[in-house]
Amino acid sequence: MRIGLDATQAGIAGGERGGVYMYLLHLLRHLGALTPESRYRLLFALPRRRHTPAIRAFLAAVGRANVTAARCRVPARWLRRTGFPVDPWMGSLDVFHAPAHLAVPCWRAPVVVTVHDLAYLRDRGGVEPPAGLSPEGRRRWEVRRRFFAELTAQTERTLRDARLVIAVSRATRDDLVTRLGVPASKIRVVHNGLRDDLDVGPQGDPRAHGRLRDGLDQAYGLYVGVLDPNKNLDTLLEGFARFRARGGRLSLAIVGNPGWYGAVLESHVRRLGLGGAVRFLGYVHDADLPGLYAGARWLAMPSPLEGFGMPALEAMACGTPVIAAHAGALPEVVGHAGLLVDPDSPEAFAEGMSALGEDEDLRTSLSEAGRARAKEFSWERAARETLAVYTEARGGGPLPC
Repeated sequence: MRIGLDATQAGIAGGERGGVYMYLLHLLRHLGALTPESRYRLLFALPRRRHTPAIRAFLAAVGRANVTAARCRVPARWLRRTGFPVDPWMGSLDVFHAPAHLAVPCWRAPVVVTVHDLAYLRDRGGVEPPAGLSPEGRRRWEVRRRFFAELTAQTERTLRDARLVIAVSRATRDDLVTRLGVPASKIRVVHNGLRDDLDVGPQGDPRAHGRLRDGLDQAYGLYVGVLDPNKNLDTLLEGFARFRARGGRLSLAIVGNPGWYGAVLESHVRRLGLGGAVRFLGYVHDADLPGLYAGARWLAMPSPLEGFGMPALEAMACGTPVIAAHAGALPEVVGHAGLLVDPDSPEAFAEGMSALGEDEDLRTSLSEAGRARAKEFSWERAARETLAVYTEARGGGPLPC
């Protein structure tokens, strides 16, 4: 097959920090290996030269001879707004895959769209920026607000026009049906996979698998993910404050690009009197994550809006127990291999932290169950199931010219 994919987000400088980048990277590595006779053409609707190094780096990271790039002279946002098709840059295709909610127009090939979550429909970011933000913070808040507005305005059109829709979890599928009215018959659930290099082994020393940051020699709990209002980090911090007030000695390491919301969280930490008990580590490179996971007493995933929850899966693969919100896709991913708690209850998170700190048998049991659970998710399986969606979409017959 000749398969086109919109890789624009992966070609933006700094895009390697995002979930879409990782989704495309691991999917393409396995698709390229599974079907060496197929051709994968990546669209980068990024006309400016400053994006060239990031595009080249992404292609090198994929490392498949049957994966090539096409540069489009029109930015993706303008293609979506004007309806101008990408066919002149992509050539003849059997299927075109949009990996994250919004598709640029492609007139001569059936379109497959991946939806990761519908968190933007329940946005907790507010209609006004928080008080005290710096000018740069206010600018980033506004960029986020405009992006969510674009998702709201254009996702339904994209889903309507798509031949098939991939949902990364059953929870996302159910959201698509109930909130946006997408026919269930049009949706295929394809779970994400686990990075091949994340299992550090049952007796692994985390220092042998990643460079822990200064100040984390003591025992710590961990959060990994975007710092955003939708991630429910205020509840996590309030639960952690209760845990500390009862004598808990762990620190909390928060991993994620701070963006505009990091300053809001730091203020919340000061109000809670947590001081040096919370460390904001910023962005941490993938090579360092296994060490951080394996060295943590637990990983917390407090968001009720997760469409999948990759950090929970990665932590389980490293033998780290997970405390996760009993909402969204997290129960689907974690199963019985973690503690599932009320996402709106700081007390529930505090109790989970205490339980994992005091009950070594529970920690051991969840560590073993988590490793076994994580093995059920692989990118090879995800690639095979995605390829089946491509084949089904192509089989719908040629599109009219």
